[in-house]
Amino acid sequence: MEIARNNTKIKVLVIITNTKDEFLLLKEKTKHTPEPRYNFIRGTYDIPGEVLINTAKRECNEEAGIDEFEHFELEGIREFYGTEKTRIYYIYRAHTLKDPIVPCRTKQAKLHEDISCCEWMSKGRILSLEESDFVDPIVYSITQSILK
Repeated sequence: MEIARNNTKIKVLVIITNTKDEFLLLKEKTKHTPEPRYNFIRGTYDIPGEVLINTAKRECNEEAGIDEFEHFELEGIREFYGTEKTRIYYIYRAHTLKDPIVPCRTKQAKLHEDISCCEWMSKGRILSLEESDFVDPIVYSITQSILK
């Protein structure tokens, strides 16, 4: 397989837990999924000079209104190679005492988001979801490898 070198993006994905050991999932539509599917908070590193952990924290605020954390740390890095795109994910774990807030439609439109809800879920419930329940196979793969 020939690896895509011109279409490489650095991404962040944040796994947030609360005091009940539940995990925060978003339900959102993307250009590839016309109906809402599950996703963790994630985004693209696209602001020159921004530190990656700050990209991750910015995404938490933009997508779920969470800007206060008990801890926030790098969990790992995963690479996904394809013929058309390469994605390098920096995966963070965070813990918050705050409840998420779905951003208003105006803010979402500016950020090219379509989030319908934020939901706290148990590890067992998340692991029972199928690949087709997630916005894409990469998120499903990360979920399975990190939470199992």
